[in-house]
Amino acid sequence: MTVNDASLDDNRDNSDNRPVRGTSGTYGDQMSEPRLVPSGEAARALGISARTLQRYVKAGLVTPDLTLASGQYRWDVARLREQINALSAPEDH
Repeated sequence: MTVNDASLDDNRDNSDNRPVRGTSGTYGDQMSEPRLVPSGEAARALGISARTLQRYVKAGLVTPDLTLASGQYRWDVARLREQINALSAPEDH
């Protein structure tokens, strides 16, 4: 076995010689990116209405992670939660 063959085997499942997900390349890179969800799903995850989330955006209180060409928003729920929690946090002076 050459060095090149050994490196190929590192990313293979021993049982049937197929690539193993999450071990290299694009699979591993994709897993580290946050999952972006539509406004309705993000609002449900936070226990608020989709309309309330729309009002927050319009007022400039929160910022979506992505705005599609259609005008729809996509959210990282953890980041949105941080933005909303910051709205009610007492300000330090």
